[in-house]
Amino acid sequence: MDPRGCRGHAAAGTQGLTMMGPVAAFPTWMPAGATQVPGAVSYPGEGVKLTVNKGLSNHFQVNHTVAELPRTDCTYHSGVMYVGTKQLSPTETFPVLVGDMDSSGSLNAQVIHQPGPASGPRWPSRPSSQRL
Repeated sequence: MDPRGCRGHAAAGTQGLTMMGPVAAFPTWMPAGATQVPGAVSYPGEGVKLTVNKGLSNHFQVNHTVAELPRTDCTYHSGVMYVGTKQLSPTETFPVLVGDMDSSGSLNAQVIHQPGPASGPRWPSRPSSQRL
């Protein structure tokens, strides 16, 4: 790679590509002849996201996610998932209950259940977001 990171200098093995970007360590590759939109530059590694998943049993899992991105506030999500014991096929187990709450108090939940055989209808239920 060309250490200068200047427009018009292509690295070896990148015929037809031009390196665009203000930082040589984080170049953006674009096809030759393409134009770059002013002010629309993203840099790899912007922001931080940490997710922790913990299985409490074969059927119950909790997760926590913290994300901090530029130009936004730090966000936190806490979620739970329960997968039931009624197995209709090797790939389908019911009921499935999923819940998520974010740092603003917005709660989302979803229930998926199929009471009969695999050919029967499924009943997904998703309440509207509520603020606690």
